Amino acid sequence: MANLNKNKFMIPRTKSKMVERESLLSKLDNALGTKLTILWAPAGSGKTTAIVSWLESRNLEGKTAWISLDERDDNPELFWSCFEYAAGKIMRDEPQPGNESSVEAFLNAISESDSELLLVMDDFHFIKNAEILRDIKHLIDDMGSNIHIIITSRTKVNLSLARLRLSGEVTEIDRKDMAFDYRDAGEFLRSNTKLKISEKNVKLINDRTEGWAAGIQMAMLSLKEKKDLAELEEKFNGCSGYVEDYFSEEIFNEQPEEIKDFLLKTCILDELVPGLCSAVSGRKDSQELLEHIYDSNLFVDKQDYDEKIFRYNTLFKEFLLCKSKGMNLDAVYEASNRAAKWYRESGVLNKAINQYIEVGNLEPVIDLVESECIRMVLCSEQSQVFHWLESIPQDIILKKPRLCIANMFIHICDDISYSKYREFAIKTLESYEDEDFRGECQRLMTIAEGDRHFIKSEYKKSIGLYEKAQAIPGNTALYDIAINLKLGVAHFYMHDLEGEKIYFDKALLLSQSYQDEIMYLVVCRTTVFTKFLRRELVECESICGVCINSRMNDALRKSSFMSIFYIILALVYYERNNIGKAEEYVSTGIELIEREGKPMQHCYTLYTGLYVYAGILLDKNNKAELEKVCTKIEELSKGIEYERIPDLYYLNKLESYFDLFKIEIFMEAGKANIVEKYISKLDYKIPQELVMFSKTLIDKGKSDDALMLLNKILISENKENQYLRLKAHIYRAEIFSQEDQYENATKDLREALTIGYENGFIRIFMFKSIKTSRMLIKTIGSMKFNKDYYKMSEYLNNIAAQYSKDKDFEIVSKREKEVLMLIEKGAKNSEIAKELFITESTAKSHILNIFSKLGVRNRVQAVAKAKELGIL
Repeated sequence: MANLNKNKFMIPRTKSKMVERESLLSKLDNALGTKLTILWAPAGSGKTTAIVSWLESRNLEGKTAWISLDERDDNPELFWSCFEYAAGKIMRDEPQPGNESSVEAFLNAISESDSELLLVMDDFHFIKNAEILRDIKHLIDDMGSNIHIIITSRTKVNLSLARLRLSGEVTEIDRKDMAFDYRDAGEFLRSNTKLKISEKNVKLINDRTEGWAAGIQMAMLSLKEKKDLAELEEKFNGCSGYVEDYFSEEIFNEQPEEIKDFLLKTCILDELVPGLCSAVSGRKDSQELLEHIYDSNLFVDKQDYDEKIFRYNTLFKEFLLCKSKGMNLDAVYEASNRAAKWYRESGVLNKAINQYIEVGNLEPVIDLVESECIRMVLCSEQSQVFHWLESIPQDIILKKPRLCIANMFIHICDDISYSKYREFAIKTLESYEDEDFRGECQRLMTIAEGDRHFIKSEYKKSIGLYEKAQAIPGNTALYDIAINLKLGVAHFYMHDLEGEKIYFDKALLLSQSYQDEIMYLVVCRTTVFTKFLRRELVECESICGVCINSRMNDALRKSSFMSIFYIILALVYYERNNIGKAEEYVSTGIELIEREGKPMQHCYTLYTGLYVYAGILLDKNNKAELEKVCTKIEELSKGIEYERIPDLYYLNKLESYFDLFKIEIFMEAGKANIVEKYISKLDYKIPQELVMFSKTLIDKGKSDDALMLLNKILISENKENQYLRLKAHIYRAEIFSQEDQYENATKDLREALTIGYENGFIRIFMFKSIKTSRMLIKTIGSMKFNKDYYKMSEYLNNIAAQYSKDKDFEIVSKREKEVLMLIEKGAKNSEIAKELFITESTAKSHILNIFSKLGVRNRVQAVAKAKELGIL
């Protein structure tokens, strides 16, 4: 015992200012109710710092026995000596040696003590001895409730935890829990450096490090040296001095040779699939090695639902690539070629191209890009093509018509670049004698010209050019799909519902027989967006259901491309007030986008998802989480424009529609200042903006102005946009209800319910106003007994069921109803007064109130209206 290093038993002190990470501290608070807490995460994740911060903030240091383990402690005798010494510092009686085993002696000692003990074993990954692990498990199983053990480890802890998990006696905190979000990163950076760091640069550092605590700290050290954020953005990577030294000393050099070899050969890969890793490394045990690397927390994540696909964290991958290229560049090229060959044989050409580009092997890239670029562009994957073309020298691009045409589509909004590539495409085509190829290129350039007119909102000219492109000979089904889809979108913007339907149907039919999963989904994606903006819920549900349940390869099913279908289906369930289903689907959709880390490529889909999620949070009254969603929306709105390449099917022109989503979310969240900011920017080019503006006027008490706008919309708006009419009728009914114009309110609510029935809208009828709610219940009551509305009975019952029967939704008061019943019997004012023991003037006042509320002028009309509304 005398030979023990006493520093091993001291709670460490941190030099940097710590960040109070409440979400992590709360997990540790809750863990106190269990026997065991395990923090397992890679080196430098802040495990020790998190425990120290928690102990200090909760004043638990006096109850804590701390052991900092190292490789020498992987010996039963020495391990239990450390254990007994640490515990003895806190407990009144140190365990005494006897005939029993060390663990039994410890259990006997603590069973006789009522002292609360927190026992922290830091760096438990050094303990591999089977006898120690068995005894620790025995200790955990048999120890009393006054003991709580905390283990930190870089690797997966080799204890049998199944029974503890089932009984809820273990809390596990992994690298995802340990990762900093950008708010934590910002607080840490600003607390530990005097430099002013913008939100943008905080987010950049946090994204580059993936929330890894040591990475953020190394970025901070680099900042202090360079003091140039632009240089940091360009040069902070896995090859940077601090990062390279850390990975070498703490991670790479500690691995056995076979793991080092596997890491260096597979670091060229963006995804780690067992078959691909075997092709690259030449090993047959890739699955086992990947599982071992993951369990060892060597900066590898699982990135699919089935947990069969892995990936290296960005900084670690960059470090490995630097090391690999520095050791044997030829081996890197060879491995890259093997990976590309595996992708080509698997039919995944885009990943084959990316693999060649990764190591700068451009020779095979040019032919592959030339064969794939047009299909990829028309499949709305132009950001991927843009990345490919950036890797190819300009002098090569300008000699190849297809590459020039691909650049025309990508630079459709840039007059100078577009004209340059068009000019070179025409010039290089002159040297080609193949008439079919010339016709194909001419067709594509005509489509691009149509796009140029489209972005200027010259829809008739764009339609003319698309039709001209259709007439150019050539058996190219892909181009026919794209042309019909573009024609459908053009007719959508021209509010030509019939033309839109004709061309969308043609595009869908062609895409179903074309045998290209992505192009089929592009058609469905574009079509469902237009349906969803008109809230055609039945058609949205049908399209999304077919796409989600279609047979397709796993990679595509789990890609962000599918997110739109989950999110719009979530919106359908949300509008029908099926909150559980809405939350399930919106969570899946948002996760698909966030996992790929490219939100700006799916910004409108993400807006829709956040809109639905915000509504769910409002329904749950979860204000804290709602605040985070509002922050995300603001961040998305401030997204860098260059990250967004124009959508080939013009969803980027829908910006006005999505601004309304933002306004609606902030309005519901009570953020009046932000609502005013967005309202002031509206240009009222679309009628939906007028409807939203009318709602803000109602909220401000300017009902007359709102009514004037709503009347104009309902008189002038084309009846094809039924959702717009639905909202206008509802807002007008709210105004009439508040002004006690019940007859007018009833008419609008009846019209709104009739429109809402077709698509099953429910949430839109969940009013906050008691007056409007009363009016709705009475309107539903009158409709249910009218044979013209029999088919709607189930729908009307569903809406009525949203309102508690305990609430008073009566239009007239109890006394007024008594007056009405006497009027029905023909009683005069004096007779009513005598029957109800009130004065005659009071009876007259009640009667006038009834006339006003029911919107009638005499007794006969009052009785008839009361019967219609179910009051009598």
